[in-house]
Amino acid sequence: MRRTAHVKLVNDYFTANEIARVNASAVETRNLVIHAIWSAKEASLKAWHKGLRVDTRAVEIALAPFERAPAEWMLFQIRCGGADFVPPLQGWWRVQGDFVLTLAANLHTLPDTTELLPEACLVTHAPVRHAHTPHRIGHTPHHAAHHEN
Repeated sequence: MRRTAHVKLVNDYFTANEIARVNASAVETRNLVIHAIWSAKEASLKAWHKGLRVDTRAVEIALAPFERAPAEWMLFQIRCGGADFVPPLQGWWRVQGDFVLTLAANLHTLPDTTELLPEACLVTHAPVRHAHTPHRIGHTPHHAAHHEN
């Protein structure tokens, strides 16, 4: 991975498995993998009402392999390291235009069909094509503090 602001984001906020996933990604999809994992982490933490007040490495995101940006909803796995992270969640992600869309929802309250769920419950998004400004992922004070460093 090149020495960029993305390297700092990945090394500071991703788990060892997530870092390995990023490093194993093709150069063409690496930026997308980073944004998808970060956005999925945020969606999960927001679904648990934790936000970025907790260490983002307490949540691990596992993306299935892909060759190009998915236009259809794809599942991602959410693993957590603590009893404070309940109920169990399921995640979905896709790319729409220049954005990664992610969703995390309570597994116990999912409807019989998930066809309507992702469209109704967008949780967070991250710009895909702004490799030079990775911290524009969100507009919270948390992100602004990183951008200033």
